[in-house]
Amino acid sequence: MDGAPPGALYDGAAWIQELLSDARRCAVNQVVLAEELPVSEAIFLHHRIRDELRLPLGAIFVNRVLDDPFAGLQVPDRDIDSICRAMREQPDGRGLGGACAILRARLRLQRIYLDRLRAGVPLPRVELAEVLGAADGAGIVFRLAEVLDSVMREIQ
Repeated sequence: MDGAPPGALYDGAAWIQELLSDARRCAVNQVVLAEELPVSEAIFLHHRIRDELRLPLGAIFVNRVLDDPFAGLQVPDRDIDSICRAMREQPDGRGLGGACAILRARLRLQRIYLDRLRAGVPLPRVELAEVLGAADGAGIVFRLAEVLDSVMREIQ
């Protein structure tokens, strides 16, 4: 609005500013990956939106969150790591052991970044699962739409 001359352009900018500032009609929802740079940028952006722009905030959506297949096991992390190492040492389990170790490392990093995001952005957080395999695009979009609809109803 500061750069718009009086008239239609200014009126349009004022209308947009009014819309964006009205928490009943608008909210800024961020989407982020659980990775170092996106989380750092999301935290920075959250504070700028809140403190400088003073726009209404909605939720933060964390996209492509990996499911932890080890979470339900009643086995300490160090034992799972030992199993991954032992699988790597087996000639026929080498690929599987390596995959196991890579997944464990990725899950650890994901946990660190989700914790950092939780501490830096005090908004409702929605974790959207990584969809692996050859799922059809339309099915994924419909599932995502259902999740978003449910979440937005809860937030409002």
